[in-house]
Amino acid sequence: MITVVTGKKNSGKSSFLLDWFNNDPRGVGALTVKRFRGKQIEGYDLLLLPSGKRINLCGLIPDEYDPDPDEIIMDHCIFDKYAFIEAKNYILDHLPDVEEPFWLDEISVLELDGEGFYPLLQFALSIHPEIRLGVNEACFSDLINWFDKKEISIIHFDDEIC
Repeated sequence: MITVVTGKKNSGKSSFLLDWFNNDPRGVGALTVKRFRGKQIEGYDLLLLPSGKRINLCGLIPDEYDPDPDEIIMDHCIFDKYAFIEAKNYILDHLPDVEEPFWLDEISVLELDGEGFYPLLQFALSIHPEIRLGVNEACFSDLINWFDKKEISIIHFDDEIC
């Protein structure tokens, strides 16, 4: 079973997935959490499950910025390519030690373009019977075709909450 949590940006998808994991702490994966400086969002971290280790995923683009080939620019954020590699290595190293499900959050345009968590998502779809995904609403219709004939449950968040 694939469970897709989808909705607009800031609708509570990641918080819902984190609460779900905290109430049923099984599996391995990576969820996205906001990183604050005071009351301002500074960027986003990946929270590796089940360890709880946080790694920097992205930061907001500063006013003056020189592009770096090890970074991916999307919307208003600079993504660190190595964060995806570190998360993938962690997840693959922990697969034998944990039971299902497989968690991935913030599946978006990056994955549709073959970047970000694309290889990990393809791997999970090929072997894991229970997958829990956070998917940006704008990408949902394109992504749904990847699921082939698997059983899918969809949880949709309509409104921005934060």
